[in-house]
Amino acid sequence: MTENIFKKAIILIKDNLMVIQPLFVGVLIIMLIITPLLANKLTNVSFVFTLILSVLCLNAFLSGWYNCVKYTVSLKNIVYNQVEEKNEKQIEILKSFLPGVGEYMFPITVVFIFYLFLAYVFIDLYRLFASKMFVINNFPSDFINVVNTASQSEIAKYIQNNFSSQQMHTLLLILACGFVMYFIFSIIVLWFAPAVLYTSKNPFIAVIESIKFTIKNLGQSFLIVLVMFLINLCMSFSNILITNQYLAFIPMLLSFIYIMYYVVTVFLYYETKTQNNSIDRCECNGEI
Repeated sequence: MTENIFKKAIILIKDNLMVIQPLFVGVLIIMLIITPLLANKLTNVSFVFTLILSVLCLNAFLSGWYNCVKYTVSLKNIVYNQVEEKNEKQIEILKSFLPGVGEYMFPITVVFIFYLFLAYVFIDLYRLFASKMFVINNFPSDFINVVNTASQSEIAKYIQNNFSSQQMHTLLLILACGFVMYFIFSIIVLWFAPAVLYTSKNPFIAVIESIKFTIKNLGQSFLIVLVMFLINLCMSFSNILITNQYLAFIPMLLSFIYIMYYVVTVFLYYETKTQNNSIDRCECNGEI
């Protein structure tokens, strides 16, 4: 079933390309808002104000866009026989944006804050683990500075010249633990958003239900995260290969398509599973 979801998500996006438009516009607006934050040209008060505004705008966008994705997923069994019918549905996709903002902004914001908290916990745990391993294995004191400032080739050369075989093995262990924590975190938060839109508008109940869903669909959750990770990895290599400035838009375009595909796949699987479970419960009640 999971394998079919990947194919169905591609077909769904191909037949309903209008769902990508809010993503383009939303990211552009958010980037215009957070540019002063990135430039670090704000006073303390204006920085806090801009930060809060950025978070609110981001969650308003996510709420509306997720609702667009939800409506798009509801069209999965529709076959467009006429162009007018398809155009009408594409307009309906865009129209579902504003109702989504009003309906889901509060729970999405609460879940987003919890997501940031969880990310901070995972990052801090990994940082503490890595720091302890650095101390135990006597890593060079300037290694972190080299990682933050040097290019990949320079980092590789530095490791080759300054690390013992034992330190290299330890570094590989640290990186492996980082990947494991990444996958654990990604699987935990994978169903947060669809749980809000499909299961409960109460953010706390939605988080609990998403964790239950993860436990019941652990293998499928891992497969989705793994496939998306590999796609992202391939895209990273393509970004390195594209050096022509006239083709610089291609990596950005691929990033939008990747995000769209990731979210649609997750929503499609969640909607399919929860819908099937609801049908099964109804059939059981009917038999009783």
